Amino acid sequence: MDALAVRIRLFQDHHVQERDAWTVGVSFDIVFTTSGMDGRALLRWMDRHQQYGCGPVHTDACWPYLLWHVPPGTAREWRHPLAICRGRGKVVLPGRGCSSGQGPYWVRPYKDDRFVDPDLLRRALDWRWPLPPLIHPLLLQ
Repeated sequence: MDALAVRIRLFQDHHVQERDAWTVGVSFDIVFTTSGMDGRALLRWMDRHQQYGCGPVHTDACWPYLLWHVPPGTAREWRHPLAICRGRGKVVLPGRGCSSGQGPYWVRPYKDDRFVDPDLLRRALDWRWPLPPLIHPLLLQ
């Protein structure tokens, strides 16, 4: 996972402009999972099982991952082979109403007072989804 974390940091450094960036670990931490069909199925499961539906999740048109917004501090305790949680760094967030298009967009809308439940997400990853490994072949090059 250390190599993946380095690649995520390099991606963020390359794509994040300071004026657009939010600091991860202050208002939220981020869990990275794969997207695609398995990611969409995980989103639907979280919608059904998290009280009031899944919390905020965003992605980027050029990045094959879902970024789940979890409470700050989650990264300190997060251990899972199918997902990595970041509690520091910078990330570009989509505009509040942006739900498609090039660049970052929301697959589940942002709300000031909501997070994805990290324990529920971890259980879903453990029990329901044998997702492909988080390390994408392109990241290994």
